[in-house]
Amino acid sequence: MENSDTELILIRITGEDRPGLTASVTEILSQYDVTILDIGQADIHNTLSLGILVSTEEKNTGYIMKDLLFKASSLGITIRFYPTSKPVKKNTKSGSICREKIAIYLPC
Repeated sequence: MENSDTELILIRITGEDRPGLTASVTEILSQYDVTILDIGQADIHNTLSLGILVSTEEKNTGYIMKDLLFKASSLGITIRFYPTSKPVKKNTKSGSICREKIAIYLPC
């Protein structure tokens, strides 16, 4: 999925933590053959803050967001989407693939 028709999206989820929450979100992502590039979470006093950086085909982005928004509503959690720049570049001299660091600044 590393062609010009791919998008990188940071998905940020917050709300009351409960068993199966992350599984229900990643189940939707798997239906669209999304690649999870990075994932991190914090759980403080039963409040979840979950971030998932994904790569997906542009044609599926709207469907993924719609399905995740419906799921978030049914679970009573907040979900936000942040498009990011692509972190992969090909070195034209050596042909190797280099990863760039992504800086993502989110409002507090």
